[in-house]
Amino acid sequence: VVSSSGPPLSPPRLTSLINTVVGSYATSFTPAALDFVAVAVEKFGTEGEAEGSFGGLLSHLAQITASHVQAKGVSECTELVAGFFGMAQRYLLFCPRALVTNDQFPLIYSFAVACLTQCRGERDSTRSSLTFLTQIIGRRSVRLSPETAKTVEEHRTVIDAQTAQHGNDLVMGAFESLAGGTSQMLVAPFSDCLHAVVSHVLGADADGAEAATGAPALVESWIVAALNSAHIPQHVTDSDKAAVLSAMLRIAGGGPKEKGKFKKLLADFESVCRKELGGDALAGYS
Repeated sequence: VVSSSGPPLSPPRLTSLINTVVGSYATSFTPAALDFVAVAVEKFGTEGEAEGSFGGLLSHLAQITASHVQAKGVSECTELVAGFFGMAQRYLLFCPRALVTNDQFPLIYSFAVACLTQCRGERDSTRSSLTFLTQIIGRRSVRLSPETAKTVEEHRTVIDAQTAQHGNDLVMGAFESLAGGTSQMLVAPFSDCLHAVVSHVLGADADGAEAATGAPALVESWIVAALNSAHIPQHVTDSDKAAVLSAMLRIAGGGPKEKGKFKKLLADFESVCRKELGGDALAGYS
């Protein structure tokens, strides 16, 4: 709930209204309540005194939502997942400090990663989770307001720690979906997210950025593990996998200007997994 010890949100009755909506949400878990909070964040989140109140609200919503979804199963709560990460995106854009300094930020991040596969390809929930992760990982190359970008970058160590912790699962989940015949409408969002992860870890997502010590080897290990997992069809050869690995690292290392080529590579990989293209399509990226 909105903290009663923090400054009241403006207008004065908003705090009471949000508490009423959230109180109802705790029993009904209707996505409309999250939409209401998202609008409130967009409208009032830029007011400095609102950060503490909105932060407490997010912490509460993250805990009860994750607990509810875990109990029922992610695939049974896809509308709720879509609503939650739609709200989280508003926090990133309009009240970023309340998100990245939140005591439940690790939970929110891991929840998003889990939803990549556990939503079982449902379009809106999977795309909402992907968009949230893509924006916060690839924050240096997406369009954020200067103030938002500054706030998020000030807390980059918190975000990067979560990426390092969950990067293997994130990359694995993305490849599992691409190789498993995900909806064509999700191929581009999965590719965007993978580009954000790989280019950021390589330090290629902005001018002057540098990779942390050992980071290139780390992201390479994530891709290798994903390509060698049981989710990749048996007809995809070792030569195909090597071509994808080499091309992903090289193209992502070129930064944002190479994003289109990176996405084309993964679209072709997905087609190879479907047997719509032969492995020679991947060799062409070498």
